Amino acid sequence: MTIERDTLVERLEALAEWNDATPPSHTTTVAEMFAEAVAAHPDALALVADARDGQSVQLTYAELAQRVHQLAHHLLSRGVGAEQVVGVHLPRSAEMVVSVLAIMVAGGAFVPVDPEWPRERRAQVLGDAGAVLVVTASAGDAPLVPEVVVDLDAWAYAALPARAPAVHIEPPRLAYVMFTSGSTGRPKGAMIRHEAICNRLQWQVEKILHFGPGDAALFKAPLSFDISVNEILLPLVSGGYVVVAEPGATGTRSTCST
Repeated sequence: MTIERDTLVERLEALAEWNDATPPSHTTTVAEMFAEAVAAHPDALALVADARDGQSVQLTYAELAQRVHQLAHHLLSRGVGAEQVVGVHLPRSAEMVVSVLAIMVAGGAFVPVDPEWPRERRAQVLGDAGAVLVVTASAGDAPLVPEVVVDLDAWAYAALPARAPAVHIEPPRLAYVMFTSGSTGRPKGAMIRHEAICNRLQWQVEKILHFGPGDAALFKAPLSFDISVNEILLPLVSGGYVVVAEPGATGTRSTCST
C-alpha cells in the first residue's frame, strides 16, 4: 500500500503542527502583560466580587490598575524590591487580586498565606519564604511580619500615584512562591518566575483557550493552589474579567448572575 504524496504532505504538516515546540515569540512579565491589557481595554470590565457589605464590586481595567499602582507605590515605600517576598494573608476577595498584582508590579514576589491555616504554619511559611511584609485585611492578623492593611471599602492609598511605578522587571525574576502541603514533612516552596507563568499564559491565550475580551474566569481555588494564578491572571492579561467567588462558596447570587 502506498500513500499519495498530497496525503503524506498533509499528514507531515499536521504532525509538525501538533508537535510544535517553538517557544513563544517573546517573553515578558506579568506587569507588562497586565499593562498591555489595561492600555487596550481601559473601560472594559476587569473584576467582579462581593464586598463585605453584600454589595457587588465591579472594577474596570482602569479602576483596577489605579488601585494596583497605588498599592505598588506603597509597597515600594515600605522597602519592597526585586524578588523580595510579600505574604498575601487575605480571604479570596477583590483585595486579594489587587494585592497579587501590586506585589508583582512593584517587582516583588507574593507567597500565599491562608488565614485558615494554623498560626504555626503561617509563621513557618512566612519565615521560610523570607517575607519582608504581609498584606492582610486588618492589623494584628498575621504573625511575625510587618503588615500592610488592604481594604477597598476604606482605601488608604488614594493619595498615591495612579500611574504604574517605574520598576524594571526582568522575565527571569521571581513572581511568586507556592508551598507544598507538607503532608510528607516540612512544606517546601516552589519558586515560579515571570518568564514561566507568562509563557504559560501566552500559550493558553493564543493556542489553547483563545481567551479574550468579554470572556470571564471564575476565581474559586485557594491562592495556595497554583491553578488560582491562572484563574486570576488569564482573564486580566487578555481583556477578559475575573469573577471572584465568595470564600467558602461555589458561587454567589451576584457572581453567578454576572
